[in-house]
Amino acid sequence: MTPNTYVVDEPFRDEIALAEQKAIDNQLTSHTNPLLKVDILPGKGRGFVATSIVLPGTILHTSVPLAATVSDEWTPETCGWCFNFSYPKKMRHKALDELESREMSTKWTKENKSKKTISISQKKLLFCSKECKSAYLSHGYSREWELHIATLSLLEKETKRRAGLAAEEPDTTPEDNTIPTEFIELDDDIRVQQWIDEAWSCITQATDFISQAKLYSSGPADNTMCRLIAACLVRKQCEEASLYPDISIPSYKDLLTIQDNELSHFRIQYRASMPTHRNSIPYTKGQPVSAFLKYMPPSVLDIIRTSLFFSAALSAPGIEPRLEYSHELFRSVYFREMSNSFGIWEIPKNPSAITEEQGVTDDLELLGWGIYPMAVYFNHSCDANVIKLRRDRNMVFVARRTIQKGEEACISYGSVGEGSIKLHNSNDLQPIDIGPASSKKQSNKR
Repeated sequence: MTPNTYVVDEPFRDEIALAEQKAIDNQLTSHTNPLLKVDILPGKGRGFVATSIVLPGTILHTSVPLAATVSDEWTPETCGWCFNFSYPKKMRHKALDELESREMSTKWTKENKSKKTISISQKKLLFCSKECKSAYLSHGYSREWELHIATLSLLEKETKRRAGLAAEEPDTTPEDNTIPTEFIELDDDIRVQQWIDEAWSCITQATDFISQAKLYSSGPADNTMCRLIAACLVRKQCEEASLYPDISIPSYKDLLTIQDNELSHFRIQYRASMPTHRNSIPYTKGQPVSAFLKYMPPSVLDIIRTSLFFSAALSAPGIEPRLEYSHELFRSVYFREMSNSFGIWEIPKNPSAITEEQGVTDDLELLGWGIYPMAVYFNHSCDANVIKLRRDRNMVFVARRTIQKGEEACISYGSVGEGSIKLHNSNDLQPIDIGPASSKKQSNKR
C-alpha cells in the first residue's frame, strides 16, 4: 500500500492512524505533507499545489488549530476540546472543579499579595469527559491553560456586567466642521492604512466614545470572536515567555502569515456607507476625533466597540493573570480570522456510511470556529479535489480523486452537498463540510 494513503472500500483504521501520524510528523518540520507546496496562483493569491501525483484517499494535510472555540449558542452542549455535541444533554466537566477553582483563586491571591479571593467563571468552557479535560490542561505551553481560563473568566464577567445595561443607539455621525486639507485616495494602501491606524488610536482614547462603549452589550457573535482572539493572544504571550518553541502546536507567528483583510474590509464598508467622497477620505493633520468618527464606517465602529469591550474585560479589577492587550493586537487577529476561520460543524448521526451524497444538511448545527493557519491555503473550487474530515478538533484533508503534479489542491467552501470518497469503518474520521453559506464566515479568503 502506498504510504499515507487510504485503501478505499476496505477497513483502514490502522492505516489512517499510521498515515495521520506521518502527516503530523511532516507538519512538525514543514507544516504540511511533502506532496503539497504553497505557490502563487494567478488571480488567486497563495494556494496549495501538488508536488507529485496524488492518489485518491491520500492524507494531504492534518491541521491542528491555533485556536478553537464553541459558539455562544451551543456552549453548554458542546465539548470545548473535541467538539462532541450532546444536545439536549449538557457537558458535565468544567476545566476546574469546585475544589480546583478555590485552589486556583487562592494561588492567584498569594501571587498578587491580595486578601481577596474571587470566583472563576467557566460557563463557556465545558468538556464531555475527564480525558478531554486532561487533554485541554496538558495542551500548549506551561500555564497556558491557566491564562486562558483567567481570560475567559474576565470576558464572561464583563458580558454579565453589561447584560442589564441599556445603551442608547450610538451616534455614528457626530457633528464635525473640520475643513479637510487633503483627500486620501482609497486605493493608496499606505495612506489609507495610516488613516485607519490613526483613527483607531484616536477613537479608542476618546473619553466620550469610551463612556458610550461601556454601555455596549456584546452579542453572541462578538463573544465568540473575543474568545477566539483571546486564545490566539494567550498562545502568543505564553510562546514569547517560553525559552524554547513547542513545534508540536501552531505558533502565533503562523497566524501572521495569513492575509490581513483590514484594508479590503475597510474599503468595502467605506464605499457602502459614504454618500459622497466614495473614492477618497477627507483628512486634516491633527484632526479631532469627530472627523474620524464622521468617516469611519458604522460596521468598523462596531468592531472598535467590541475591541473596547475586550479591553475593559481584561483591565477590570481582579487578581487573575492578565493578558497583554492593545488594539493593534486585537486587529491583527480579528482581520486575519475574517474569511479565514473554519466553521466546526456537528457530525452527522450516521458517520460510518459516508457517501457522495452526504454533506452538511439543514439539521446539522454550527458548533464553533477554529483558526487553522496552514489550512487556509486550500482555495475554493466548485469541483473540489480535496475533502475535509474532522477528527475531534483537528482537520484532516484527503484527496477525493487523483491530483496531477502541479494541479491546485482545492476544497469546497459553499456546497451543501460536498461529497467524500466512500470510506467504511470510519469512526475516527468524520466529515466536516460547510453549511448553506460557507465553512468560513465569509465566502472567500482572498
